[in-house]
Amino acid sequence: MARIQKSKSKLSKAALLTLQKQLSALLERQKQLIRRKNELDNEIYKYETEYLESGQGYPLTNSLDFYMGQRHEKKKYVVQAKDRVFSALLPRIYR
Repeated sequence: MARIQKSKSKLSKAALLTLQKQLSALLERQKQLIRRKNELDNEIYKYETEYLESGQGYPLTNSLDFYMGQRHEKKKYVVQAKDRVFSALLPRIYR
């Protein structure tokens, strides 16, 4: 039976500590970026919902026609998932 020998690290302790600090900093940065991405996803969802409600669900290309022929009485439009462009995969926290 062959013995498995434990190989010694060729890096000094100082180099290992430096790498460990860099890794910790990168992991913290990753957490910050994930948090910011989630915040942006939620903002996009909220603004898209506001836009679709104000435009009565018309896509961007038909919005001008909607505003030109808009009547004064305005019904509340319920946003459908099929109306969404940007946030089709985002969480539905604003319902």
